[in-house]
Amino acid sequence: MWWKKKNVCAYWDCKTAISDDELLCAQHKEKRNAGFIDRCPKCQRFKDIMYHLCQDCYVGRSVKPLGTSTREDQPKQKFRIEYSEEWSDISQIRDKSYVYIVGFDDGSVQVGQTRDMAIRLAELSESRETVTEKNTGAKFEEPQQSDVGRSPRLDFMEVTDGEKAGDARIAQLNRMMESNPGQIEAMIYEFHQHMREFGFEVD
Repeated sequence: MWWKKKNVCAYWDCKTAISDDELLCAQHKEKRNAGFIDRCPKCQRFKDIMYHLCQDCYVGRSVKPLGTSTREDQPKQKFRIEYSEEWSDISQIRDKSYVYIVGFDDGSVQVGQTRDMAIRLAELSESRETVTEKNTGAKFEEPQQSDVGRSPRLDFMEVTDGEKAGDARIAQLNRMMESNPGQIEAMIYEFHQHMREFGFEVD
């Protein structure tokens, strides 16, 4: 038998009050049964299966570890990582595209997509864009005066299945900016909150 803090959900950042005979609140119990959350190997609290550690343990926060439960309900289904030997050939892997919202100090924003977010941010930071010379086909860097001194900041990013899906998502985000800017602000706030939880940003 293990002991958790009073009657609070055992998910790493959930403070929902629950009955003494439960481990998780209703929301996280449903996710556990669906196989979307498991235990952090370091502190034994619950976390999303996509991460190896809970965010507290990942950034090195001091937390009181929980013991293992002998009465823990096992998930009804477990997800396993799908693998095929054909994937060793990079050409067999589906294209991925990063859709992003970049904000600038002057209040303007840019919505776009790229296959390499780090390179794109570097281009925006240096106020340069790769262009192709018509005759030779050679690529060179040309300063973009419209970006000079605007200090780009990554406000939102998500992965889509290739450029076609990325174009559709960009169009959706642009429509949302006009019709429901509050939702865009909420998405940006949540993105920065997750970045802070992982230690990539500071308050």
